[in-house]
Amino acid sequence: MIMKSIFAKYSEADDFYIASYGMEDISENAHWGRGSRSSYIIHYVLSGEGYFNGFKVKEGQGFFIRSGNVHEYMSSKKNPWKYFWVILDGSEAVAVCEKYIAINNNGIFDYEFKNELKSFCKSFFSGYNTISSTKAKGIFWLLMSYHEKNCDISPNKYVNEAKKYMEQNLHRPL
Repeated sequence: MIMKSIFAKYSEADDFYIASYGMEDISENAHWGRGSRSSYIIHYVLSGEGYFNGFKVKEGQGFFIRSGNVHEYMSSKKNPWKYFWVILDGSEAVAVCEKYIAINNNGIFDYEFKNELKSFCKSFFSGYNTISSTKAKGIFWLLMSYHEKNCDISPNKYVNEAKKYMEQNLHRPL
C-alpha cells in the first residue's frame, strides 16, 4: 500500500463532520506544501519521522493543520514516516480537537496509543472505500477517547482556561 483514503458521506451544513481518513506507508519522497488547505487535518505518525513546519515529528507524535494556515510537511529521507490522517471540518472542528488533543504552539502533539492505532489501520484500510457519516464520527470519537485517557480534563471551564493560558505563556517572563 502506498496511500489509501476512505471517504465519508457528510453534510457541510453540520457543525462538525469527517470528510475522510487516510494512511500513507511508503513516504520517503512525501512532501506537501508550502500552502494552505480549506479543511482541518490531524496527522498521526505511526513510525519513522518527518518535519512539520520545520519541526521534527516522530513516531508517537502527530500534528494538527488548521484550515487556512500556511504549512509544509515532509518525510525524513533516512527514516521515512508512515502516517494516518483525519480530514475534518465544520464550525466546531477546532473546539472538538482542542478539547481532547494537547496540541502545542507548533501544532504538534504526543499520543500514547500507537499500537492500538496501528492495529486499527491494518484492519480499517483493508475493508472500506466509503463509509457513512455516523461510522466516520464513531471512529473519530474512538480516537478522541484514546486521547482523553491521557488528558487531565477538569470539569471546571475556568480551570481549563487558566491551564491553557499558562501552557501557552510559560516561556514569557512574569
